[in-house]
Amino acid sequence: MRGLGARAVETVVLAANADGLRFARARGFVERERYVLDGESDEWVDLRLAPHPS
Repeated sequence: MRGLGARAVETVVLAANADGLRFARARGFVERERYVLDGESDEWVDLRLAPHPS
């Protein structure tokens, strides 16, 4: 995505999905926030690709 000029790449993973979180973190994503949608009980994790070191 960086090669295409994206300034940010984000994803959302279900907090209970340990494999999904591990996969995203191994590729440079960092956690930004956790939240539960109104009326729901599942926790979600918002992740953003860390800035590329200059």
